[in-house]
Amino acid sequence: MGAELARTPFDLASEIPVRAWVDGSTLVLSVHHLAVDDTSWPLLLGAILAGQWPGPAPDTPRGSSTPSHRPPASGSVATTAAVGASPERLERAVSHARGTWAQEGIRFPLSGQLPDTTPEDSWLAPIDEAPGAQLRRDLDPADLEAFAAFASTVGGTANAALVALCAVSAATLTGASDLVILVPADNRRPGQSPEKVGYCGNIVPIRFTFDPASTTRQAMRDAVSAIYAAMEFTDVDFGPILTALRNSGGRFPVVEIMASVRPAPMRHITPPPGVDVDYRSISTGIAPYPLTLAIELAGPVRAHLEVDYQHGTGDLVAERAAGIVADLLHRIPTDADEPLSSLIDALSHPTIDSEASREQEN
Repeated sequence: MGAELARTPFDLASEIPVRAWVDGSTLVLSVHHLAVDDTSWPLLLGAILAGQWPGPAPDTPRGSSTPSHRPPASGSVATTAAVGASPERLERAVSHARGTWAQEGIRFPLSGQLPDTTPEDSWLAPIDEAPGAQLRRDLDPADLEAFAAFASTVGGTANAALVALCAVSAATLTGASDLVILVPADNRRPGQSPEKVGYCGNIVPIRFTFDPASTTRQAMRDAVSAIYAAMEFTDVDFGPILTALRNSGGRFPVVEIMASVRPAPMRHITPPPGVDVDYRSISTGIAPYPLTLAIELAGPVRAHLEVDYQHGTGDLVAERAAGIVADLLHRIPTDADEPLSSLIDALSHPTIDSEASREQEN
């Protein structure tokens, strides 16, 4: 039943964007992305467990910073937070795009090919959803703890460093030293809480350029810097940026891979006394991108990796991608001062499998 609910499309003209099915102590929820996202999942699940909708957060400011409850137009990811972005902010965001991920000469990372369409034609067939699957791998708690400690040495938070880890993993997987990765981000303004914003996800393309001759530490530092430079514009919705690029003759972004670092839906939610809650996600069978690397954080040293992939190209690389992420999580803190090329070569041409390597190291 869970898989059936997850894979049945919503008809938003005739039904609300939430479905529920109860069987004993099991509750199955299927929720349209316009109704909930990675930021507001905990709000919905917390309300279900508490039996009531929570009030405004105590520190939520009153006044003009609180957006209206009017939902976005169908098919739009624009939010009231993003609509308020000034023309100057949009201009700066477009300028950043033109100087990084919207430049000419960027190749598709999985194929290594340049786009074979004109900039004008590229807008007719952008990346689209396709049938796919998901694989999941738990990440080693000791590796997560060591990596979080390493993050500060390259100027990043643990979350930013994990996004950088996904970028290095993509470079290792594809052999591309220059690639663009999409990263979802929360585009609320400071002080806005999820129940006042609703759907508040934004897409941020980030261009990563790696120098194989640099140390792994420097490569991670450069990746973190690229992340923070791009995240400056999370309050500007992706749609207006694309419109500005299209109107000026630019092409649709040359991307195939998404990287996401997000809290688990139940993180920071305390179940009522005497209630034991276990949860799992169910794949819809649809993948929005050829390859998505998503690290879901259940705690400081508890996380798992989800690899969503489209059938076709994604089938060929998904298992290897999962192994590369796990191996880099383990190796980067200890091999940070080795050349990045050595680390990539070791994972691209392994002489023994990773499990045997772990046993030897221990």
